[in-house]
Amino acid sequence: MSQPPPYTPTTSFTDTNFNTEFTNLKTTLDAILANLVLLQRDDDKFKDGIGEPHLFNLSASAEGFLKYESETWSFIPDPAIPAATALAAAETAQAAAEAARDLASTYKNDSEAAKLAAETAQAAAELAAQAVSSSENIQSGSFWHATSTGSGFAYEVVLNPVPSSLVSGLFINMKAHAENTGAATLNVNSLGAKSIKKIDGSDLKSGDIPTNALVTLVYDGTNFQITNLTPSNEELNTITSNLFLAFDEIQENHAGSLLMEKSWSDSFANPNEQGADETNSIGHRHDATNKLYKGASPGISVNSDKDYATESNYIQQEWTNLLPSTGQATVTNGNATVTLVSGDWPTNCEKARISFDSGSTWYDIKTRTDNANIELGSVATESTNTYNYIIRFSEFQAGAVSLNEETIFTTVDSNTKLLLHMDGTDGSTTFTDSGATGHSVTANGNAQIDTAQSKFGGASALFDGAGDYLTIPDHSDWDFFSSASKSFTLDCWFRLSTTSGYNTFCAIGTATSYHWGVYIGPTSVNFQRYDAAVSPGYNNRSWAHGGLSVNTWYHLALIKGWGGDASKIAVTLNGVEIGTTITGDTYYIPSGVSGNLTVGRWAYNYTGYNFQGHIEELRLSSTARWTSNFTPPIMAYPVEIVNSPTSEYISICDTETQKTDTFNWVDINSSSVSETLNSQNSYYWLSFDPASNFGDGTEIKIFNPTGNVWRKIARKISGVWQYNNDSSNTVAEDWQPSTVDEMLHAISQAISTQAANRMTGSNLTAITDTQWEESGGWSSSINSVVRGITLYSNNSIQTPSTSQYSLNYDSERGEMDLRSKTYDPGFVPNEVYLWTRAEHSDADGPGIFSVTRNGGTEWENVSMVQQGNPLNGDVRILRGTVDINGQTSGQDLRCRYQTTPGKDQFIHSWGLLAKS
Repeated sequence: MSQPPPYTPTTSFTDTNFNTEFTNLKTTLDAILANLVLLQRDDDKFKDGIGEPHLFNLSASAEGFLKYESETWSFIPDPAIPAATALAAAETAQAAAEAARDLASTYKNDSEAAKLAAETAQAAAELAAQAVSSSENIQSGSFWHATSTGSGFAYEVVLNPVPSSLVSGLFINMKAHAENTGAATLNVNSLGAKSIKKIDGSDLKSGDIPTNALVTLVYDGTNFQITNLTPSNEELNTITSNLFLAFDEIQENHAGSLLMEKSWSDSFANPNEQGADETNSIGHRHDATNKLYKGASPGISVNSDKDYATESNYIQQEWTNLLPSTGQATVTNGNATVTLVSGDWPTNCEKARISFDSGSTWYDIKTRTDNANIELGSVATESTNTYNYIIRFSEFQAGAVSLNEETIFTTVDSNTKLLLHMDGTDGSTTFTDSGATGHSVTANGNAQIDTAQSKFGGASALFDGAGDYLTIPDHSDWDFFSSASKSFTLDCWFRLSTTSGYNTFCAIGTATSYHWGVYIGPTSVNFQRYDAAVSPGYNNRSWAHGGLSVNTWYHLALIKGWGGDASKIAVTLNGVEIGTTITGDTYYIPSGVSGNLTVGRWAYNYTGYNFQGHIEELRLSSTARWTSNFTPPIMAYPVEIVNSPTSEYISICDTETQKTDTFNWVDINSSSVSETLNSQNSYYWLSFDPASNFGDGTEIKIFNPTGNVWRKIARKISGVWQYNNDSSNTVAEDWQPSTVDEMLHAISQAISTQAANRMTGSNLTAITDTQWEESGGWSSSINSVVRGITLYSNNSIQTPSTSQYSLNYDSERGEMDLRSKTYDPGFVPNEVYLWTRAEHSDADGPGIFSVTRNGGTEWENVSMVQQGNPLNGDVRILRGTVDINGQTSGQDLRCRYQTTPGKDQFIHSWGLLAKS
């Protein structure tokens, strides 16, 4: 029997079409009636657990049932859920009843027509009630449901009442007790195991029936067919394709603009053609097989660097044993001077740090004025009082942790023939020579003290280039070149106001007899001399400086005696040699040269050689102050900074808050350090997962390559810090209490006591990937690592330092920031719809989705809502809407997907719909 056409009542009927309309309606109702009669007739067979193939047939030749939905009739073959069928019939009958009542109302003036329509409506209503009743009876029955048992995926069920045999059309709702791992069978009431097949007759694949899944099975006479199998990947792609078509329809209906439409039909089949911006996305990889993006996979090596630049990130050992016995000093609030109550300040406390409140507040020690007084780098904010104090002698400088240098206060030596600090009050014309002789200095022109610029001491000499200079009378001190074997140094700090012309630092002599001088030009530093009595009488040597900047302080030194050889002359800028060393030139002037020594102008007022800018700390010495590259002075002469041995092991490590988070690490591959030792000592150690705030249970370890074990060198137990005093270089332990009950002191004591407790940088970097995970080392269950260094200097010339300590590790999937390509919808969007097919576990949750309309300057997070149940495992369709009207106006639309590190999250495809 062919299906009746959909019935749609018209809004106006005429006498001529009434019979046709009524005939169509009656045909529909007759079909419903026949369907319900068959349903009621075979209801007893359902109760016995057996169904007939023709149960929902409209005729013997057409298996299926009639369903009316959304004003459309459809034919559903081989029904799987009788209750749903009955409900469909009920709904259809109800629709027919309403249609009949409409007809009755329309023909209320035609008594015969109204009567027929009313009778039809009543009949349809009764049929609808019968259909609902039948569906409720079927739905409330337990005759087709059972929970399976059995071994693995050889499923067994027991139905009650018990069927006598397996009949084609038998329906069973089974709750699976176990997931299948391959082809499966079903044995109903011990009637014999039958294969479970897909609708196409193929065997099940692993995971088609998950544990606790509800599956519907229909016996086809040979096998059980599973009718509600989770869709395959191909079916999912079809689903997403259909979804795309739906979104495309939305686009047409809403006059919007859809972004990256191919992503929906093809997933991320080709990352270069789909919506992923490979350049600006990070922490992801494209899986071409599964056509998705996911976070960086394990196996990708990452560096975890510790840069020693921020002192507050580290704990430093206080050098407490150098404190005087009383350990008290007087502090005046608002003053930088600190006076020791008794004893002497350590001679090498310059540039150490001091605290008067047990380490909460630290001050730099700028100067050790004398045995009893120091000057802080800033004024004290402590109350005026006498305090106990501690000094920290390890220090961070220029991105490295190192042992301190010592400041030596000396007197001016006899080689200092002229020393002009250029200090004084602003505008003063008084210049004092602090050299060994103490020459008289006269200011000429507008040469004056200027406090607006200085390198040290708060002032410098200002020369305007128009007749400003200093003169010092003729003296035998200037006889630097009477012998070729004599050495000589001119050094000063200078700051140019112009780089044009020639700026003279100092010169001596006359135009007609003898002169020499040093000046700097646009491209070079020059040393010039003239002696009328010798041949050649005129010599000029220059060193290219490569260009200078105005208003910048530079240190200049011209040195005769470079490399310890008086025949070599070199020039340095900021302590580094420039140009080429001049060797073998006579470069001397006979004794008896006469004339004033000038600063800031050529000796006899040679036009164009006046200095323009600032000069200070100008010194003339009858010796080579430096013979190789050097660090320029950091304080005014005669203070000298020299490296000093500490004679102590000083330790440093991460603070509790700055320890390295290793939660997402897979393993540690290797390590590296950047250190400057100069034959000094730097030792390394680690703590894996220390107790909170380095409490009980914290252990400090080094690796012993001999036994492939991690050796403990310090620990905290029962509230006491101990060090390992065993010397066997094995895992043997001889625990002794630390003399100072602190972690860093215990470590320093362990390293200083036994060589077996020392791990050098070379030892550290030699640890292999496998050895990092040796017994007692790091493992994937460890959440944090503390890295430490102990420094020791035994030489008065050098101090060790470390600038970086790196661990190279394999990470779990890292944070992903996947961005779409920029798309112009053709208008400024104010609202955006975002759809995506993403994959994540319930535990991980979805990542963060966001949208921008200005190319990425501003992002607005989108709250995504899951649409329906997961499609397959953890794959979900998500949808969200966001108002981006508050963002800066623009048409460069793009979306972004972000995940947190260590989460298994994937994205298969996405689509955007922009609305103005």
